[in-house]
Amino acid sequence: LSAEFGTFVVDPASLDGRVMLSPTELVAHYGERWGQEREWIGSYDYLCATATHPSVSAFEYFEAGAAHRGPSVSPETLSKILTIAVVPYLKAREYMAVYFGLKPDLVHSDITAFEAALNNLTA
Repeated sequence: LSAEFGTFVVDPASLDGRVMLSPTELVAHYGERWGQEREWIGSYDYLCATATHPSVSAFEYFEAGAAHRGPSVSPETLSKILTIAVVPYLKAREYMAVYFGLKPDLVHSDITAFEAALNNLTA
């Protein structure tokens, strides 16, 4: 680690003299670049809460006694949920392709397909 990044100080945690971001600060950083920072932080908090604690939050999308089976989610809400889940994954793939010197064409075609699917949801 030291050979790659320089001195590593545990308290406060830093790499090469720069203090490392907390997970929430990291989400805020990318949220600011990719959309609305507060929306990304709120979504991150929601996902952390439901991922680490027993929760019935998923039931907020279902209606008791509904005639149809499945969740009742507006296209706009579904678009937000999918964006929060998929964009970081696609960005990570894009950065990995660049890092390894690969052509990012496949990742870009996936991004284009994802954007088209989102546009179809809210059209």
